[in-house]
Amino acid sequence: MEEPSGPINDSPEALLRAEHPGDLSGRETFGRYRYQVKVAVSYWLASQLPKGGPTAVFLEHLEDVALAYPNKAVLAQVKTRKPGRSKWSFTDICGEKGGLDSLLRSYRAAYHLPVEFHLILEGEASTRGPGKRFFEDPGSADGDCRSELRSKLGASDRELDGWLPRLKIRPGSPRITEIDNRNIVFLAGLIPRAPYYLIEQTYVKLLTAAENAQEGQPQSLLERISLSLIDPGPDYSDFSGLTSGQLADLLPAKPASLASLGIHDGAMSDLERKLRLNNASDVTIRQAKEARALADAKRRLLLSGPTAEARYYDSLANSVRTMAEVLAAPFRDDMLCADRVFAKLVETEGTLRQFDGSMKFNGPLELVGVVCQESDECRFPWRVA
Repeated sequence: MEEPSGPINDSPEALLRAEHPGDLSGRETFGRYRYQVKVAVSYWLASQLPKGGPTAVFLEHLEDVALAYPNKAVLAQVKTRKPGRSKWSFTDICGEKGGLDSLLRSYRAAYHLPVEFHLILEGEASTRGPGKRFFEDPGSADGDCRSELRSKLGASDRELDGWLPRLKIRPGSPRITEIDNRNIVFLAGLIPRAPYYLIEQTYVKLLTAAENAQEGQPQSLLERISLSLIDPGPDYSDFSGLTSGQLADLLPAKPASLASLGIHDGAMSDLERKLRLNNASDVTIRQAKEARALADAKRRLLLSGPTAEARYYDSLANSVRTMAEVLAAPFRDDMLCADRVFAKLVETEGTLRQFDGSMKFNGPLELVGVVCQESDECRFPWRVA
């Protein structure tokens, strides 16, 4: 398909005229696409951010997730990775059902509109090989990448010229086993005075609302996007959209100012938020952050070295986390769970050292720091179910 020349047309009328069938297979079974729903909930929670959040989130219409902003839309494909598979490569994403094929179809339907096209990838992308630069900046794709895109996707040079600068690859999305913890930590930041059980109940409500939005049969997605261009705060209730106002209505307390919590600029780490969520004392939080800092220096050194050392750290971290889960299990119903678990880890750090055969982490609290790092990456919740 050859796109016409001329500027992007951002009129609502143009948005209403553009549509294509898309891939509607996600409606066949919610279970298969539950990860997409959780990604959508992540963006929905982000709608509370002072800056940068969407005005509405939509599922399974044109693309897996669509985000409406006051002056643009984002159409996103969400791809999961089978456990044990290597990092994402350029060949993976430009193959059949790799994500780029669907985004190119969306571009053909909406190239004349103010739309970006995002590929959201569970897990990391390869930092080696000819596709490394493509992941960082698709608009700078070299001749080999463009040749493969023409061959695999059937794209013309003119299409690539228009599409690639508006394409963004987003690797590093939380893994299926991690995304619930990520979302719950974010939700806890919104309602910091709510008890843990109420936060969990609210999260289930949000997932249910997102599921209903995914299974709905609303009007054209691009019609809804046109509304966001006309009015940044429309009522999307008739369109199965997830809005900032709707989220606030579902929360058990008035949302806190995320700016004051430091969430939007990263001032508070996931480790600290998770500890505070579990009623940790300031002393425990300070010691946990110090332990993590001690471990992080050696962790970075191992991960930046030979492949064997990176594998050593991954194996060590997995083993230490598993042991920490065993140690934490008896405290799951304790109101001071985080304090109790951290104290137990300090007390039994010698038990953790059995996994560090090469004695890479030989300083006091360094292996406890590895557990804290796992918590910061949302792989250890402190209150183990």
